[in-house]
Amino acid sequence: MNINPTILPLYERIKLFLSKKLGCGNFLHYSVTNNHYRNNDFLFLEKPFKTFTGETINSFSLSSLKDVVDNYASWYRKSGIRENDPVAIYLDDGIGYFIHYLALNNLGAIPVLVNGRMDPDIAADFIRRVGAIGLYSDQKHLDSIS
Repeated sequence: MNINPTILPLYERIKLFLSKKLGCGNFLHYSVTNNHYRNNDFLFLEKPFKTFTGETINSFSLSSLKDVVDNYASWYRKSGIRENDPVAIYLDDGIGYFIHYLALNNLGAIPVLVNGRMDPDIAADFIRRVGAIGLYSDQKHLDSIS
């Protein structure tokens, strides 16, 4: 089995650690720019991720993760989501939470991650209480709180 490297050498990781420009909202963009291994898959999914465009993804490199996150951020922006807007995410377990978290952070919005196993009535009440202006969910969860 040929495994491509994905981890930066220690001295490069220390440079990232010490960078004042690196933060929660830009770490993925910064990592893609500064990682020579950006195109090597490093995240292998237990279950495939299906994007809102219908694409099915089984693994991610930093570059492919950034592309998907950027697509979601663009979709959120076009949907009217802006900085400081709380947006609820209510899904089954999986990479989807991470992707939405990154996309919303890119916009400066506030991801409100709701446990997909939470009782639907409690989830709906929680989403209302935090003042979420939007909800991203799969059909199963959406039907359960409607």
